[in-house]
Amino acid sequence: PLKNNIILVRSGESFADSRHEIQTNPVKKLRQDNALTLKGREQAIEAAKYINSLDFLPTYIWTSNTERAYETAAIIARECQLGQNRIVPEYSFLDARALGTFEGKNDDATWNFIHEKDRTEGIKYRPSPSFDGTPSDSVSDVLVRGNQLVSTIESMYSGENVVIVSPDSEVLSILQAALIDDKPDESLPNHARFHFNNGEARKLEALVKYSELLYTGQTKEE
Repeated sequence: PLKNNIILVRSGESFADSRHEIQTNPVKKLRQDNALTLKGREQAIEAAKYINSLDFLPTYIWTSNTERAYETAAIIARECQLGQNRIVPEYSFLDARALGTFEGKNDDATWNFIHEKDRTEGIKYRPSPSFDGTPSDSVSDVLVRGNQLVSTIESMYSGENVVIVSPDSEVLSILQAALIDDKPDESLPNHARFHFNNGEARKLEALVKYSELLYTGQTKEE
């Protein structure tokens, strides 16, 4: 089980999201069209209201430094009366899943294609790299970063209420798929079933699987 209580939040709608445009290149993280739209700011406020409704008083907010995510984190901090000094910017572990040659394409059609590839080819599937320098990530790549993030939080704190803000759904759905099932090799290719909408907040549920072995190394039946 996790030592901390964690809520996952996808950032509110950005201008690129409003155009249904894939934008995953890390060099674009601070661009103006990666900022929140008015709808995105409203979604961030609603996320904060939901968090408050759970009697979950955040003590830290870990957020991607991507513009839309950091703006979302700042709004949640304000609405939850948390000091800005409790916002922890993260510079790589929470990067959006990079999609290589699909950069700039329509997001609905692209994600349907990518998720089908994840299901049929597995967690090592990686889109082709782009000539504009946009990298490409597999589910496995994103999972490694997500595990590093959670491990860092778990090593630093105990008993804290931590909000994690990601610029996309992939980071969060992959993390949830890995932790919610005792057979992650089966759940990870189907991580899209844990999809997060813009501004959606959800408690990170981690499976607690108790050992069937006694301290002697024998099973109860033995």
